[in-house]
Amino acid sequence: MRKHSGTIAALLDGRRLLLLATAAAVLLFVGYPLFQLFLKSLPIDNYLAQLRNPQSLRALLNTLYVSVGITLLATSVGSVFAFYMIRTDLPLKRFVRSGIYLLFLTPAYVGGMAWIQLFGRAGYLTRWIKMTFGIVRPPWDLYTLEGVILVMGLNMIPIAYMATANALRNADPSREEASIMSGSSTLRTLRRVTLPLALPGILAGAFLVFVHGVSGFGVPALLAMPSGHLVLTTQIYAALGHYDVRMACALSIFLIAITALALWIHNAILRRNRYDVSANPARSIATYSLGRWRWPAAALILVFLLLFAVGPLVMICLSSLLKAWGLPIAWGNLSLGNYRSIFSVGVSARALRNSFLFAAGGATCASVLGLAVAYIVHRTRLRSRRLLDFLATAPLAVPGPVVAAAMIFAWTNPVLRLYNTPWIILVAYTAAFLPYAVRTISGVLEGMQASLEEAGWLSGGTWARVFADVVFPMVRRGAWAGWMLVFLMAFREIPISTMLYTQGTETVGVLMFILKTEAGGLEVVSAVAVVVLLLTAIGQIAVSRLAGVRKGIL
Repeated sequence: MRKHSGTIAALLDGRRLLLLATAAAVLLFVGYPLFQLFLKSLPIDNYLAQLRNPQSLRALLNTLYVSVGITLLATSVGSVFAFYMIRTDLPLKRFVRSGIYLLFLTPAYVGGMAWIQLFGRAGYLTRWIKMTFGIVRPPWDLYTLEGVILVMGLNMIPIAYMATANALRNADPSREEASIMSGSSTLRTLRRVTLPLALPGILAGAFLVFVHGVSGFGVPALLAMPSGHLVLTTQIYAALGHYDVRMACALSIFLIAITALALWIHNAILRRNRYDVSANPARSIATYSLGRWRWPAAALILVFLLLFAVGPLVMICLSSLLKAWGLPIAWGNLSLGNYRSIFSVGVSARALRNSFLFAAGGATCASVLGLAVAYIVHRTRLRSRRLLDFLATAPLAVPGPVVAAAMIFAWTNPVLRLYNTPWIILVAYTAAFLPYAVRTISGVLEGMQASLEEAGWLSGGTWARVFADVVFPMVRRGAWAGWMLVFLMAFREIPISTMLYTQGTETVGVLMFILKTEAGGLEVVSAVAVVVLLLTAIGQIAVSRLAGVRKGIL
C-alpha cells in the first residue's frame, strides 16, 4: 500500500513539474509577446487616433471588404462543389477531387504569381488578347482589391469544400430521401432539409476562410500594395518599416479583435439554431439524381478546375523553365538553369537551407511542446490545464503579421535580445504553429484508453517510464503527423519571416517576396515555387500516411 502511495505521490510531482515547465514555455513563447504587443498599443487614445487616421481607417475597411468578398466567393463555390460531390450521382468524381486538391496544394502567393504571369499587365494571355483584338488596355486589372478577392477566394475554395463536405458526409441522407418520397420538390428539399444539414459545415468553412482573408499578407502585398491599396496586414508591415510602433500595435489589436468577433458571431449562430446532424456513415449515399445533367455538370466543374487550378500550375512550371521572363514559350527558350541556380547560387541556396532548418526546428519545438500540452489537458486533472490549453491555442486567432510584430516588441530588450538573430524566427514559428501540433496530438489522445497507463503506474513504474514506454508509442504517429504539418506550414509561410529576417536568415518565403520585384527574378521565383509545391505534395502524402488516412484529406 505504501509502495502505491509513494508511486502516486511521485506521479503527481512529475505531472506538476511537467505542468510548470510547459506553462513556463507557453507563457514565454506565446503569452509574453502578445502581452508586450498589448502594452505597446496603449493608451486607449491610440486606438481612437488610428480610427481617426484616414489611412488606417481605409486599411480597416479594405480588410473587411476583401475578407467578406473572399468568404462569399470561396464559400459559395466550395459549398456547391461539396453538394455535387457528396449528395449527387455526379460522374468523374475522382478527377474533380484531384482538381480541388491542386487548389489546396498551391500556396496563395504562388497562385497570385501565376495569375500575374497569365493576366498581369504583361502577362502572356494579356499580350495575346491585346494583339488578337487590337486593344490597348484589357478590361481587367489584377492590381486591385478585387484581384486579391479573386486570387485568394479561388485558393480558399478547398477549405469551404472540406468543411461542407464533412458536414454532408456525416449527415444521415434518409431525411432528404423521406422528403422526396413524400412529394416535396427537389428545390424544396434542398432548401428545407439539405441546407440546414449542411449549414454547420458551411458556417465553419466560412469562418475559416474569413480568418484566412483577414490574416492574408502575401497576395495583398503582391497585388494591392503596388497600386496603393493597403489592408491591415500590409499597413502593419509598412508601419514597422517606418518605425511607427504605435500604429503597428494598434492595428495588430484591431486584427485580433476582428478575428475574435468573427468567432463570436459563428458560435452565436450555432447556439441560436440547433442543428442535428446525427450521422449514419453506412447510409452516406447519393440522394439527388442529376439525370441528363450529370455529364454537363461534371464538364462545367472540370472546366472550372482546369482553368483555375491546373492552368496556373502549368504556367508556373513553364515559367520556371524559361531562360528569361517574357520570352515566348518555345523549346529553344527552355532550360533547367533556374533550378541549378536555386540550389547552388548565393541567396537562393541559403534561403532553401534556412527554410529547412527553421521549419524543422520550429516543428520540433512545437511538437514537443504540443505533446506536453495535449498530455496535460487530456491525461491529468490539474486545475490549470484548461487555461494552458487556451494559451497554447490562442495563436489560431492571431494573424502571422501580428505574431511577427509581437516578436519584435518582445525580443528587442537587452535582457534576452533575439531580434536580428535567427532565433527569433524559430521562436515565432514555434508560437505561430503550436496550436496545430496541439490539436493533432490531442485528437490521438482523446481516442486512447487510459487503462494501460494506469496499469503501468500501479505496477510501480515512474511517470517518465510510463510515458516513454506506454504513452509515446501510442501517440508517435500523431506526433509525427503534427511535426510534418507544422514543417509544411512553416516552410511555405511568408509574412512572419518577411518581417523578421535579416541578411543571412532569408527563407523561401522571403526569397519569393523580394525576387518578384527584381528584373529577371520572376522565372527564378517560379522555380522556387515549383520546389515548394513538390515538397508540399510529398509532405501531404506523408501526413496522410502518418495519420492513417487512406483517402487523403479530400
